[in-house]
Amino acid sequence: MDERGMSIEHQTILLIEDDPTYRRFAEASLLKTGGWQGQIEAAGSLVDGLRLVTENPSIALVLLDLGLPDSDGFDTFARVRDSAPECAIVVLTGRDDRDLAARAVRAGAQDYIVKGSPRERDLARACAYAIARKQGETAFRRMARQQAAVASLGQRALSGCDNQELLQEAVAIVARTLGTKFAEVLEWPGREGAFLVRAAFG
Repeated sequence: MDERGMSIEHQTILLIEDDPTYRRFAEASLLKTGGWQGQIEAAGSLVDGLRLVTENPSIALVLLDLGLPDSDGFDTFARVRDSAPECAIVVLTGRDDRDLAARAVRAGAQDYIVKGSPRERDLARACAYAIARKQGETAFRRMARQQAAVASLGQRALSGCDNQELLQEAVAIVARTLGTKFAEVLEWPGREGAFLVRAAFG
């Protein structure tokens, strides 16, 4: 399951590939028995692909050919990565482009698949693994940011920072950690009193 409770295989894939024959092959490979259960969108150019990936927040992965009519090489990958930083990216490459594909992986792509290789016949599994890796990377970075924020709060508390300001920052950290839009810190003054809102987020 992903962070939203949705099975990885039920998420949306965007295939950016200008060759219609290969697009049909890739879609058939993804949808074969036991394969991908989610929606598959396709684009034949980088411009169309970037439009789709920015308009559709449900896209979890981009299958990306680096050689497109309006973009070629590493810049193709970099533009998709920068436009959709939360999406996993699997690079599709020819046998002569292995070094370029490996460079894309070092720069943030989750995987690359050489066209015509045995791995190409199981795109669904490769995509599922890529999404899982991306989710793990995202969760790790989020945890690191949260730990740094909590450590900063602790240092400021020891230095005598205003308690109300610290509470406000703490409730914001809790909300981001839980993935909620709203959070509150409540104080119970005693048996006869009502809860008091000490800090709120959202």
